[in-house]
Amino acid sequence: GKHGLASAGCQATSVDNEYSMTLDNVGEVHDLTTDDHHDEKPEAEA
Repeated sequence: GKHGLASAGCQATSVDNEYSMTLDNVGEVHDLTTDDHHDEKPEAEA
């Protein structure tokens, strides 16, 4: 969930970036949609 802002960078071309960042405030629900981004920015999980 905390990586919402960090993931926004690789989601810049997708409208989903705003959607996932909004869910970031709720929890880590958007982790399912940004799972592929975890491999790009693993440090963002910390």
